Amino acid sequence: MLRNILVACLALAAAPALAGDLRNADSKKYDYKVSCGAGTTSTSINGNTTQTSGAKKGCTLEGPWGKVKLEGDKGAEIKDGKLTEKK
Repeated sequence: MLRNILVACLALAAAPALAGDLRNADSKKYDYKVSCGAGTTSTSINGNTTQTSGAKKGCTLEGPWGKVKLEGDKGAEIKDGKLTEKK
């Protein structure tokens, strides 16, 4: 039983970033807007950080990179000032 729990914990720790995460690979902080359905929220992401559930499927992220509507559920990354969806 304890061995199964240990194996499960190790598997979770080794898993890649969770689906829908927004990763900022730049050292710069970005202000942006998130539109999901009828609501829009203004927020920001610091440099070299990851926001859990910051890039959900169907939402639009608008920032210095322009507007990007997320089609998948694997998240997105900001790198060199550009937002790209993870495939």
